Parts: sequence; structure tokens; C-alpha cells
Amino acid sequence: MPMMNMMNTTTSVRMMTLPKLAMALTLLAGASVTLADVPKVLDRVPTDAALVATVGNIGGFQQKIEKWADSLGIVEDILASGGDNPLEALRSITGVAGLDKAGSAAVFSVKKPQNEIDALKAKAAAKAEETKKAIEDAAKAAAAAEPGAAAEEAEMTDEEFNEDINAGENEFDQTMDSYGLVPVTDYAAFVKALGATSTEGLVEVTLNDEKGWASNLGNGYAIVSMNEEKAPLERVLAKAASLAGNMKSHEAALGANGKAIADGTDVMLIANIPALRADIEEGMKKAKEEAGNQTMPGMEGLGQFMDMMKMVGENFARDASVGIAGLGMGDNGLWIDIGTQFKDGTELSGLFQDKGDTNRLLSRVPDQDFLIATVMDTAAPGIKKMLTEYTNISTKMMEDAAKAGGQEAEMSKAMQRLMGPFSDMTAYADKTDGYAMVMGATPGGLMGGLFVNTIAYSETKQPAVFTEAFKKALGGAGEGEKIGPITIKGTYKEGAATLADVKADQWGMQIIADPNDPEGQQVAMMSGFIFGPRGLGGYLAQVENGFITSYSDNKLLMTNAIEVAKSGKGLSMNADMQVAQSLLPKNRTLEFHIGVKPILETVQGFAGMMGGGGDWQVPEKVSPVSMGASTHSGGMHARIYVPNDVVTALKGMAKAFEGMGNPMGDEEPMDGDSPDF
Repeated sequence: MPMMNMMNTTTSVRMMTLPKLAMALTLLAGASVTLADVPKVLDRVPTDAALVATVGNIGGFQQKIEKWADSLGIVEDILASGGDNPLEALRSITGVAGLDKAGSAAVFSVKKPQNEIDALKAKAAAKAEETKKAIEDAAKAAAAAEPGAAAEEAEMTDEEFNEDINAGENEFDQTMDSYGLVPVTDYAAFVKALGATSTEGLVEVTLNDEKGWASNLGNGYAIVSMNEEKAPLERVLAKAASLAGNMKSHEAALGANGKAIADGTDVMLIANIPALRADIEEGMKKAKEEAGNQTMPGMEGLGQFMDMMKMVGENFARDASVGIAGLGMGDNGLWIDIGTQFKDGTELSGLFQDKGDTNRLLSRVPDQDFLIATVMDTAAPGIKKMLTEYTNISTKMMEDAAKAGGQEAEMSKAMQRLMGPFSDMTAYADKTDGYAMVMGATPGGLMGGLFVNTIAYSETKQPAVFTEAFKKALGGAGEGEKIGPITIKGTYKEGAATLADVKADQWGMQIIADPNDPEGQQVAMMSGFIFGPRGLGGYLAQVENGFITSYSDNKLLMTNAIEVAKSGKGLSMNADMQVAQSLLPKNRTLEFHIGVKPILETVQGFAGMMGGGGDWQVPEKVSPVSMGASTHSGGMHARIYVPNDVVTALKGMAKAFEGMGNPMGDEEPMDGDSPDF
């Protein structure tokens, strides 16, 4: 979560001072499956840069992204929808005379002097007040001329004001100066291609009708500032020593996790967290204040959640050296990386020290078609500590909400009762070493119950502690606990069956709805959709390394699960999973896989029931989308991998559903020609 907050903060700011060059860095994502290196251009990026975007080997990456776009028909789709060819825009940049297409490039941003920041913010505030007054005056005049239009005019006034302010100077432009570091083989040819009439000192250039300035750094690099004023470029050039010899400092800040991201991606965004700390903390503070102002009665738990997020964000800003995002492409797919490296000796660095092993856990659940498969290695002390703290905070939030009264209290009580057996087990996080779960595809699709083919494995040296907690939570309900329009009743039967030579307990949780209450009937319908027609329940059995839990009373499913858990020949043996795992970070603590093909087949079946989808068929080969994260060496590295065949399948489905209206044919198509279902 802290990484996501950081990314939301840093990616929301717009590098408008170098729009085309920033776009080029995004488009120049390479397609190499071989490992790269830390981009050489970082040696010239000042160490006080707040944000840095890099790309290496411009020409090679251009060729690869063109190949990737061509293989998936990306350009054809954009042109067919009336858009411009993005590769032409890319070529217009990479084709500039004098550019070294074999080199690496960067865009970096540094903070303006504080007096300039204050002046720009004051100017923006004055402009905002002037705009607001002008719009309010216009609204008053309109209301005086036609009193009945006052309310509508007031609403339009707010919209116009917000649009005007958003179109003006944004906070990033008020606080940062941005520069491009461009590799060149012939500096004179490069700047003349951009309209320069001289090659000495600071020269005026034009890029896409925007005025800027450039200078020769020597040794194959030019620096460019797309700012109408000379001052920003003069400031950075006045500290010429800061524009060389910085590689070791950047590598130290990136650490092992940042280096891993650099090695496996083609485009990187690096956030200097110490330089951005004040901005991150201010952003978290504002988010909490805004959430507090919008909290409605019965939603007090949101305030507690925001308190927790604020604390997490502040701890992250305090301990992190960098936040990193990256994009990479290969012949079979693309991936997005996010990560962070914490400063040595900090609290968060201490929590992220040990390597994980998700493969040993994934080997304990069945190899079957799945909707979702997830696994987490919790053996490391740091992970145990974080899970325990998270469980404690979540439990307190639920308890406080249950005491608050009103609708939220009823909902919290219901959630506590439903999740009781499972939260009771997570309370023993210090006694577990890992979890794995596979939500298998169901023959009945959406109507068969999402959980009926679900198997979970928990690795622990003390399985009896957990089975006893499970039994206590389910068996203590008696005749059931009434919560609003539903009654929840748990059951637990020890030694109910012998499966794969193992005694298995049977458990269940009935959700009984009041037949005279419409809301209760809706809950019952949703329960059937999620848990199947026979409700939530299944078997629990101890195995040598932990215990297996099924979420349906299917004995064959549970028997197979026990046998797999014993042998260790489970989902990790699947060929598609092995391909995905080979592209995820090594020594993973967490894995999450989405079974795209079973999900598309479920959507296809539902669309067919609703009269949609045409003759489209799910392709024979659609790989899972996978995510994995490692949490060692004082940081975190996560990657999301999306195979090309997933993109192709989704494009085919979208095309089949394109232009569909109401399946019954009695209404006009929805906006955007979207299918009704």
C-alpha cells in the first residue's frame, strides 16, 4: 500500500514542460527479454532530482516496440477508431538528426528555488480568485435577469471554475523544473534540426511548436529545457559538476530491489523519496482531511482506515530511499514493475530482509483450471510482524464499527460472524509459515457458486491450534445468530469422513434469510451465487506440513487435495505457471494469478444466456495474468505480467460484443454501443 500511495502521488503530477520527450520515454519501451543494466544516463542525473524517467538504447527499443505493436495489431486498432498513429509520433522524435539512437535518455525534475515557488503559487492563487469573482459576477447577473435559473447557474459556476483552475498552472509546474538528457552523435546537427541558429552556449530550440533551450554537455550528451525562460537551464548548468559522476550514488539509492527492476525493464520512473517526503506527507494529510470531511454517519470506520493509511504513508516517506516503476516487454508479453528500497538501518528495512519461497506452497494445492490462485510465504519474522499488526488493526476497526450502532454496525457484526473462523486463524500469524489458495473454475459458471472448487492450504507446525480455533468459532453459534434479516449458523463435525487415509472434519456455515424480508432474500441469492446451492462449507484435514480446507462438501475434490498436499506435486508443476513464474521476481513472498481463460469462458456463457457475444469463441490458448512480489534485501519488488495472448483474447471479445444493444431488441443501444449485460 505505501508503494501504491507513492505512485498515485508521483504519477499524478504532469511533466508538461517536456511533454513530447516524456511521451517518447513511455513509447520507447523495449521488447527485449534479456536483462538490461542500470541506464548509463543516470551518471549525468543530479542526485537531488526528485523524479527521473529513463530509457536505454533508443533505436533498439523502437524496433522492438514496433514489432510488438505490429504483432498485436495495436496500430490498426487505433487508426480504425480514428486515432493517430503513435509510432509516427515516436519516429518523428527518434528521427531527429544528430540523435544517438544507441544511447540512453532521461527526463529529470528538480525543485525550483523556494522564492520562485512562493511567487508562482501566489500568482496562481490570485488568478484563481480573479477567475472565481468573474464567474460569480456573471452568475449573479444571469440570476438577476432570470431568477428561476439561479440554481442551474450556480452549478455551472462551480463547474466552470473547476475547469478553469484545472486548465491553469498545476502544482508540479509551480514547484519543479524539468530537463531532458539526450544522447547525441552530432550536437550541432541535433540543435539545428530543432531550429537553433547557433551551437554555442545556450541555444533556442523548438519542439512541436514549443519554445525551449538546449546546451552541449559534451561527451555525447545534450541537455534540453522546454521552458520559455532561460533561467531554469542556467540554474542547472551553474552546477555543472552535478551533471556527471553520479552513477554510484544512484546505484546505492536503488539498492538490490531497484537494481533488479532496472535489470528487467526498459523504461523506469524513479522517485527520490527524501526529496519528495514533505509532498508525500502533505498529500496523506490532505487525503485524511478530505475523507474526514466526507464521512457520513455510520461510516466512522473510514476515519480509522485513513488514520492507518496516513501512518503507513508517513512511515514509508520516512524510511524509503526510492520508489521505482518500470515497464518491460518480451516476445510473449509485457510486464509492469513497482518497488522500493528502504534506507539501511530503518524500521521498514528491518521488516523486509528475508527471501521467500512461494513455490513450495503452490506445490501443495491442486493443478486445476482456476479463476484465482494466490500464495503467500509468511515464514519470515518481518512478514509475521506485519500480518499480526494488520490483523490487530483490522480487528479493532471491526469492533469499533460494531459498537457504533446503525447500519454499519449491523454490517460489521455480520462480517465478523462470517469471517470469524478465518480471522480467528489469522490471529495466529506467528504460528503459520504460509498460505496457498486456488479458486477452481466451476462447471456451472456464475450459477454454480464461485467457491465450490476452492482449496486452501495452510503451512504450520501446529495444525491442531488452527483446527481447534476453527471448531470453536463454528461450533459456538448454537441455534444461530440473527443479524438483521439473516441468521448465521455454524456447524462442525469431527472425523466426519476418511479421505486419502486421513480423518477429515466437516464444517459449514448456513446463511438463513427471512422469507418475508426482501433484503434477506437478496442476501440469500447472493450467497448462492458465491457459495453454490448447498451453501458455505466443506472439509478440513491435517497433513504433515499443515492442513487443507475445502469450500464445498465434494469428497473427490478434498481427496485429491489431500493427496496433492502430501506429494507436493501440485499447481507449481503446471506449464503455464512455470512460464509465468520464470518472469516474476525471484525469491517471492507473494504470488497472485488470474485464470483469464476460465473467466472469459464464464463471461461467454453468461453473455450467451443474455443473447450476446455472437459467434466468438474463447481461444484455445489464453495464459494467466500473474503478479509476484519479493520482500528482501531491505525493500520490495513486485511485477505484473500480462501475456500477449491475453491481450489478443480480450480484443477478440471486445470486437464480438462491439455495437451490441439490448439483447431483447426493444431499446436503443447504450451509450458507446456497449452490450447491456
